Amino acid sequence: LPDVLRTYGDLVEAIKRDAGLTVAEQEYVILRCAREIPSRYEWHNHVRIALNAGVGADEIRAIADRATDEFPPKHRALLAYVDAFLEGSVDGDAHAAIAEHYDDATIAGICLFAGYWLMNARVVDALGVETEEPFVGWDLENG
Repeated sequence: LPDVLRTYGDLVEAIKRDAGLTVAEQEYVILRCAREIPSRYEWHNHVRIALNAGVGADEIRAIADRATDEFPPKHRALLAYVDAFLEGSVDGDAHAAIAEHYDDATIAGICLFAGYWLMNARVVDALGVETEEPFVGWDLENG
């Protein structure tokens, strides 16, 4: 394994540790990034991780369908902020909406966390990394 890939792994561990998000919230961000980019590899791998972290299959399908009305306001705000981040459209309104639920340090963590997963999806794609099993499917139809 090249040294730079070990360093890259250390980066995500530091961001995960310091972002201020619960494990379930981290998985919401990862799944939203994977769906919106889209990254089949990240989606496939993080469906299982999310389920193990207590994220329900219905929540995962809702993220896939971009239907987050059933989420509590805090998590709707998180997912909307990630959408704006990925679109490059974070503005004062987006910041005000997320700031109702998260402090400034956590908002910075959300940006770095989403940015990492955007970057990671591009790296995985560029290196041609494939899932080890058949793709679980955006609606978990193969899971």
